[in-house]
Amino acid sequence: MKVYFEDDHAVVKHDEARKLVEVSWKITDSNSSKYRFTLTKALAVFKQFDIKIWLSNMKNIQNVSDQDKQWVKEVLIPNIASQSLDKAVFVVKKESTFEINEISAIAKSNGVNINFFDTIEEAYQWLENN
Repeated sequence: MKVYFEDDHAVVKHDEARKLVEVSWKITDSNSSKYRFTLTKALAVFKQFDIKIWLSNMKNIQNVSDQDKQWVKEVLIPNIASQSLDKAVFVVKKESTFEINEISAIAKSNGVNINFFDTIEEAYQWLENN
């Protein structure tokens, strides 16, 4: 796994062999420009390396603004889904039910196999078996 981008907010890694991009958030509170910048970096990896699996570890991030959630739904997810993404995996807190339902609906409507886990280890285990 190679680090593509890292700052004090997040790290974006990719695994060329598995065709996977991983976004892991380091902080609980991210401002809008850093949040979108990080996801735009991940999108660049996605396009450059013909990524088939998107893994997002969102356990540490909180307080994502409604505008950023809307940007993810309207810009990021459709852009990713239109590029032949096979799987999207999210590590989230259990109380993130509203976001889970919304993200699931958008991803599934674009033909993406999506799943949510409590830990990064569970996410990778599922990827190994599916």
